[in-house]
Order: sequence, then structure tokens, then C-alpha cells
Amino acid sequence: MNNYFSYLIEANIGLLLFALAYIVFLRHEQIFLLKRLLLLGMMTAAAVLPLLSFHTAFGSLAVDPMGMNGYYLPAILLTAEKATTPTTPESLSLLTICLWIYWVIVSALFIQFTLRIAALLKQRSTGRFVKNIGSVKVYEVDSTDYAFSFFNHVFIGQLSNLDEHSKNKIIAHELAHYKEWHSLDILFVELLRILFWFNPSIYMLKKALVETHEYRADELSISKGEEQVYCSLIARLALNGAGYHIANHFNKSLTLKRIAMIKSDKLKVRWWKLAAIAPVGLLFFFFVSCEQQSATEPIGEIEVATDDAAKEIFTVVEELPAFPGGMTSLYKYFSTNLTYPPQAKAAGTEGKVFVEFVVGKDGKVSDVKAIKGIGSGCDEEAIRVIASSPDWVAGRQRGKSVRTRLILPIYFTLSGNADLEVPATPTIVGEELKVTIKKSENEGNQTVISGVVATADGEGIPGASIIIAGTTSGTVSDLDGSFKLVTGDENGSLAVSFVGYTTEKVAF
Repeated sequence: MNNYFSYLIEANIGLLLFALAYIVFLRHEQIFLLKRLLLLGMMTAAAVLPLLSFHTAFGSLAVDPMGMNGYYLPAILLTAEKATTPTTPESLSLLTICLWIYWVIVSALFIQFTLRIAALLKQRSTGRFVKNIGSVKVYEVDSTDYAFSFFNHVFIGQLSNLDEHSKNKIIAHELAHYKEWHSLDILFVELLRILFWFNPSIYMLKKALVETHEYRADELSISKGEEQVYCSLIARLALNGAGYHIANHFNKSLTLKRIAMIKSDKLKVRWWKLAAIAPVGLLFFFFVSCEQQSATEPIGEIEVATDDAAKEIFTVVEELPAFPGGMTSLYKYFSTNLTYPPQAKAAGTEGKVFVEFVVGKDGKVSDVKAIKGIGSGCDEEAIRVIASSPDWVAGRQRGKSVRTRLILPIYFTLSGNADLEVPATPTIVGEELKVTIKKSENEGNQTVISGVVATADGEGIPGASIIIAGTTSGTVSDLDGSFKLVTGDENGSLAVSFVGYTTEKVAF
């Protein structure tokens, strides 16, 4: 549920961003075909990009604004049922209620959408077939006094006061809609309107697309020298209503705009304005990829970091720090000591708190801080429990105890469902890792080591530590357990570790 809520936020920010770009750069441009394609492209980007994952392919492009520089431990999940403050099973978070309302309205709008399509297609059986124009079927219907089209069906009302030439002009206009597949555009934007019904940007973009359709159809329908006659035809039909909102209409309410556009002098295309859309799309791409990156494990090579006192703090070590008794004891400690803040439950606050801390050479925990939080007391509670934890077993590098920076994600959820996508954690302390590697050389004659870190069952482990033994160079595994390292050494060994598993050394 929270994932879909995040999608809605990102997609709607995209719609707002692209709507603003349209107003600034495209609204007055008169190259209608390209304008239509750009409108469709912007709406598609807003709806689709937040669904894609850029963690692997574009991880290097994403910037971590929170400075999350440390080794990620398996997540801790806290549900409201585990909290010391009692809560009623019937209590629902504000987010859950809002999403329920959202889906009720979406369902109602979708039903309305299907009924409109059914009513429109019903015109085929109630109308009188007139003729075929290629694959297009033309019908005359008694219930209307206007013309509209839907894919290869053109419907003409009882326009008895018009001559055949005028009727043919109306049909030519509707044929232009058919040839350019405008009905498909309308269906697409209607579905987006259903999903994002609360966003005024989608209504503005839909209106802009419909206007562009009409301008383009007029452009294709008017023969040279008959602009005045065509404008008169539009004006004669201006007072007629339009009842099918998912069809293309000849006489929509934008009549005056169409007449003004037909009579206006064509402006020179300002290509710089059209090109300006690209940076807007790139900005949205970076926003989506960075948002995804900040919520998951960092990817890429990690070196040694230093604190203000110039003391080395390692983020990748041969032997990771360990909680006394292993991960099972760590989970038990948090289950016993971590409570759900009452103000967070009252406000319906859920989400992830990322707590960074340093395990010293003596195993003591220090420098505890929330680098990404959710507020309502959850950040402070997570910091309190970690700061109060007993001494850990210090991490080791080259056989010596070292200071190691760790990051622990703590998931606060009222419902206890799986929507938060809590990463899997090992259930057997000391279980062996399965590491496979492949060695090759790049153009600079450097050794490239790629491989996969997995459980004994072959399931990839994200966030495993992989370093070149005897050095501080290394990386962490990707979301599917894969990794890649480049070194100047032809031979050596890798130290692969993950909390709850024994450290494996693999020769290359």
C-alpha cells in the first residue's frame, strides 16, 4: 500500500512538472503533430518512469542526498502489535483510509468510463448505416445533431440544414481523427484521468491534447482558399452540445479558438522551446531514480571514510561487527526494547527510519543518528534503542579491530503487512554463503571480477560486503546479489560477508 502511495506521489509530481513545462514552452506552438507526440510522451513518462527500477542500470546516476555511507544491516520490523501502548485492532491509519477513498473514486470513475464506451458503441446499432469510406463506417443517428468519431466509426447527427458539401467536410474532419489515431490518445488520457483524478494537471493536459487534436484535424481537412467557408461551418454548429466525452467531436466548445487558429498567421516554429522539454524530462528521471536510490542499499564501490577526528572509520571490512549472540539476539533485543511511539500511532505514521552508528574497536556504539526518518517520535525511539544496545563484537580488517560504520533500517508499520517490502534476513546464524565469481580483463589490462552472492538455496543477497583481502577496496552486492570489482592485481582473494552468515574467502 505504501509503495503505491509513493508511486502516486512521484507520478503526480511528474504530471505537475510536465504541465508547467507545457504552459511555459508548448502552449502557443503551432506544430500540432509534434505537440501531440510531446504531450503523450510527457504523460507516459509521468505514469511509467516511477514504475521502473533504476537501482542497477542507473545506480551510478543516483545521488544519495542523505549521505548514507555505511554497511547496511538486515532490517528490523516493528508492528503496532508489538508496542507497549495498547491499540485497538479496528484502528486504521490515515493513509489507509485515504487510499480506500481513492480506490472507491477510481472504481466509480472506471465504471462511468466503461458505461460511456458502451453508450457510444450502442450508436452503431441504433444509427442508420450510410456508407463505407475505406475501412471507416459512417452512420447517421437520430439522437444527436452533432458529429463525432470513435476509431473507425463516424457518427453524424440529423444535420438537415447542411448541404452535402458541408457534411462531407465534417466527415473529412472526423476521418482526420481516425487516420491519426486520436481515439487511442483519448482512451489513454481517460485512463490516466481515472488514476490521477485528484490532480488538476491531468485535466489541463487532457484539454491541451483534445485542442491539439482538433487543430490538427482542421489543418488536414481545410483546402487552400476555403478557410472562411470552413470557419462559417464551425460557427453554424457552435451551439450544439457534445455528450460523448471519450469521442472526437467536430463541434466542441473550443470553437472560437479553432476559428482563431485557422485565421491566424502561422508562427515560425521555435525549436528551442521544443528542445527545452528534454531537460524537464531528464530532471524528472533524476528525481525518480534518486528517490528510489535513497530508499534502498547503496550500490557501487565503497572506500574508507574518516570522521572529524581523522580516525579511520571503515564501511567495508573483512569481518563485520556482530551483535552478541548474533542476529537472533539482535532481533530479540529490539523486540523487547523498541516500542511504537503513541504519537506515531495516533497520527498513522508508518515508514522506514535509517539509523547510522559506529561500532568502535572496543565494540561500543557511538555517533548514533537518524539519517532518514519519518518523525512522530519514531526517529528518536530508534536512536534510543541502538544507543542503549550492549557492546558489539568489533569489526576486523587485516586481523585488527577497526571502527566500522553501520546503517540499520527499522520499519515501523501499523498493519504488519508486507507492503513495506522488508528485506529478507537470515534465520540461521552462521549459515554459509554461496559465492560464484568470474574473472576477466578490461582494455587497461586490469582484472575485472564479477559474481553473485547468494544463500545456499541460490537466492541472491543484496548488500553483502565484498572486499579484496588485505585492502580497503571493495563494494556491496546489488539487489539481485550481483557485484563487480576492478583491481590491478592479477591474483588474490575476496572476503565476502553478510550479517548472520560466516565470512567466505574466495580466490581469484
